[in-house]
Amino acid sequence: MKASPLTGGAAAATLQARLADVLQLGKPRIATLVLVSTALGFALGGNGPFPWGRFAWLMLGTALVTWGINAVNQYM
Repeated sequence: MKASPLTGGAAAATLQARLADVLQLGKPRIATLVLVSTALGFALGGNGPFPWGRFAWLMLGTALVTWGINAVNQYM
């Protein structure tokens, strides 16, 4: 098994750089705006007890789709 060329601090710096790139690709300000508007629409459109489980899945799905499409937008 070959040793990795990046060890110690260099591997951590690379991971940190990749996470920063992913954060930049996702455009967190736009994603936050989409998530807030989705949450408000869900809360205002419901009646009866608030379905927290359904709300959590909705927010997770919306966040993943928003971040994914923002990354595709950067690629194009």
